[in-house]
Amino acid sequence: MNTSGQRQSTIWSSSSSAKQIHALGEVEKDIARLLHIAATSLSLLTVPEADPVDNSNGEQLPDGEERAEMFVQEATKYYETLESVQKGLRKAIVNLREARISSAAIAPSSVQAALLAPGVNTEDLPEGENLHYALQESLVESEAWTALVQTVETLQARTS
Repeated sequence: MNTSGQRQSTIWSSSSSAKQIHALGEVEKDIARLLHIAATSLSLLTVPEADPVDNSNGEQLPDGEERAEMFVQEATKYYETLESVQKGLRKAIVNLREARISSAAIAPSSVQAALLAPGVNTEDLPEGENLHYALQESLVESEAWTALVQTVETLQARTS
């Protein structure tokens, strides 16, 4: 291995954060691979006569039984890659939770507004807290208020 390759592998193994970033980079590559596999699978589902004679990527698609077998292989690769992406994203989420990092804290400012539940009044929150009021927290609070209203209405109906 050359010196730059050794330096690069040392960088990715230098800390847990670097390892996690490298793992997310691999997930990103898997997502690109997933899209390519999906495109190939869809092209195998087309009617063979309707296939263009001049493929843009230069690949000649097989016919008949070979085409069906290739579709099964591509579908298998698709689900294996999808599982890999899911595992990678789940590991990243676990790492964020272990580090107690709020999703609102790492989201770009344009996305932070989308993390807030619709109708949640954040004006009353102390300064700086409104950015850490994530969608899940808003939904849990909303469900709690809904359950409380239903309980009060049930009690009122019983007393009247």
